[in-house]
Amino acid sequence: MNIIILGCNGKIGTFITDKLANYPNNKVFGLDIHENYNGKNKEVNYFKNDFIKKGLNNEIRKIISESSDLNCFINLIAKDYPVTDSNSEMFLSKNSPFDLNLDEVCDSFRTTLGSSYLLLQEVMKLKNKDIHLILIGSIFSRNLPNPENYSSEGNIFKPVAYSLSKAAQNILFKEACRTLSCEKLRINMLTLGGVYTGQNKYFVEKYTSKVPMKKMVNLNDISDCLNWILFKSPQIVNGCEFLVDGGWTLAN
Repeated sequence: MNIIILGCNGKIGTFITDKLANYPNNKVFGLDIHENYNGKNKEVNYFKNDFIKKGLNNEIRKIISESSDLNCFINLIAKDYPVTDSNSEMFLSKNSPFDLNLDEVCDSFRTTLGSSYLLLQEVMKLKNKDIHLILIGSIFSRNLPNPENYSSEGNIFKPVAYSLSKAAQNILFKEACRTLSCEKLRINMLTLGGVYTGQNKYFVEKYTSKVPMKKMVNLNDISDCLNWILFKSPQIVNGCEFLVDGGWTLAN
């Protein structure tokens, strides 16, 4: 199986990419905008690729066109705005969820929604290839984040741009399933709750208090779910959204 991971150099991306490259029958290809791969697994075939501007590398297209294996795409590209460290300059919305200017909002759409849109267009060009496309969604596409998670005063906001972009991706996912999916192309989505990547204690306590299981999603949870979807799910599993959030969505 050829597994192509877009946006492989983030905290979630390197973990997932390294894990998937451990399977001997897989060929894992990581794509990102950096010069080098940030993960540790030497089995990962890394390509510097500005996907938003140029689409897939010619090398990747050639590998897919010459292979008879199943090709799985996982899109981890997103423009998020971390707001979980009160000592960090990453707070982009101290007074309102609307602090970003229009260019910044459009950039979020271009990156988060645009990467999935462009990936679908690229997949449409790969005629007669067996493809499984997995988009990564967010619980904040349907439920807004609570400002009280970020400060006791409730006056720090996650910019609404991220929720807007992920909500739009949900509609894109539905249209893609209806219009494009077929025997040779199935499309599914993994929608993540809050993933623990070292956030401060205050945020973790506030967020997990709203999760029925009282914990955040860990990286192994994501890896285990992807393993099932990629390697064990039957072909009929198509157009499915898998919520990995400990019950947060239903409880909120």
